[in-house]
Amino acid sequence: KGYAETIRDLSGDNPEKREKQLGIIIDETDRLSALITNMLDLSRLQADKLDFEFESFDLTKMLEKLMERYDIYKEQGFVFNIKLAENVKTVGDYARLEQVVCNIVDNAINHSIDTKEIDITLTDNAVLNVRNFGDVIEPEDIRHIWDRYYKIDKSGRRRIAGTGIGLSIVKEILTRHNFAYGVSSDKINGTNFWVDFKTT
Repeated sequence: KGYAETIRDLSGDNPEKREKQLGIIIDETDRLSALITNMLDLSRLQADKLDFEFESFDLTKMLEKLMERYDIYKEQGFVFNIKLAENVKTVGDYARLEQVVCNIVDNAINHSIDTKEIDITLTDNAVLNVRNFGDVIEPEDIRHIWDRYYKIDKSGRRRIAGTGIGLSIVKEILTRHNFAYGVSSDKINGTNFWVDFKTT
């Protein structure tokens, strides 16, 4: 709102300042829109108001297509080491499981401030691992990271402000699928989020 008022009252006739401030407004609008969508999704999931459409699909192909969206981050210095087993199948709600992967990868990006390298692997037995080498999750935080609004970065160094909702949505979706999931974190091995897409 403040930037919009500035454009209206002060910088509307200055193209450079106007474009910069409009860019900030668009970014903030996108962030707030995503926040509202996530809040609604989480509320519906916890109230069991979202219908799931289960189908068999190729998890490998989904991940290959999904990772193309992250090419833009390569321009910011990120390196994605991707190793996917071929023809890995699973059964679940395609769109919701895609959301799970995005939330986990986004989380890895948000916590990779100094070391912008992320490993993404899919094993033959359908276990996905997303590992980053940025912020370490302290042992006392591990059990809370799936809680709504819990944000483990207390230093203010996070690259992108998170909402504390993304991993809660991951938890709800995976629970509905009866898929096992978890995280490990230490200074030597980094932080690894994993999902077993074959658990029943």
